[in-house]
Amino acid sequence: MLNLEDIQVNRLIIFVLLCLLIGCGPAGVEKTPVEKTYEQVARLVTRSDEQGGIYVQVAFQTFAFEVMRLYKEAERGGWTDEQLESKVRRIVTTFADSEYPADDGGIAGFYRVYNAVYGALDLSNPLEKRQYAMLRNRYVQKVADRVFARNAPRLRTRYNEEWGYAQYGRLVFSVYVENRGSQPEPVVDLGSRTFLEDEDGNRYAARGMAGAYPYLFDMPQFDRLEASDRYRVFFVNRKLGAKKPMIGEDTAFVKFVIVGLGNVPKREFVWDLPFVYPKLPSEEASAEPLRRKVRF
Repeated sequence: MLNLEDIQVNRLIIFVLLCLLIGCGPAGVEKTPVEKTYEQVARLVTRSDEQGGIYVQVAFQTFAFEVMRLYKEAERGGWTDEQLESKVRRIVTTFADSEYPADDGGIAGFYRVYNAVYGALDLSNPLEKRQYAMLRNRYVQKVADRVFARNAPRLRTRYNEEWGYAQYGRLVFSVYVENRGSQPEPVVDLGSRTFLEDEDGNRYAARGMAGAYPYLFDMPQFDRLEASDRYRVFFVNRKLGAKKPMIGEDTAFVKFVIVGLGNVPKREFVWDLPFVYPKLPSEEASAEPLRRKVRF
């Protein structure tokens, strides 16, 4: 389940992405190759707009972006490969363990997967609890093995059917909004005015355990936009009435839409696909994957 550290990470991502545009780092300090690669990836997945006195920045949080963020933290913290892989597994575990609306397009957390295969899970039963953990951990390790697979780049658009553009079948977007001269506009309901549009013009609403938001902590913090705020939304990566993903290997673009923010009827943010991710500095230096110690 989500804990305080996961919540803090989600909020920190918004701040870090904003810093890429306005410059928050110390002047005159040379960035490392890993930091430069991270900035490349962050700019690839970020779009921004300023109209009607309101600035909006949207980050498409692909799994590759999350992997790159962890590599940057690994360099800063001097992590071993084992620590880095543990952090990747933690992201996968968080999404797999999290709750989703029961009718939400077939996205099932691992509690529901377990219940479908073995019957209702009784967490007070040590045997069932251990069996559940084994089932989930096998899945988590499979995803981690894909990330660190030999002869494959660390950053790519597809790791398996559920991880790539999506994270556990969810397309994840974080939004930062800032008042730059507008009247204080209502923002608490922005999630219900946020949509994703596919290539065919079909519009998809955000869904979560808190209405349009994944969880309560993903909602804007304020009712009105006096200064700045942020929110996060999920979309199921599946086309209407089809098993085909909304964003797949042959998708040309995706459009993120916010309706009725300020005096702007519709704000659109478009990503041309596929993403072409840069290589990690370690991959440029050597084709051999690093498994015992993270070196940059």
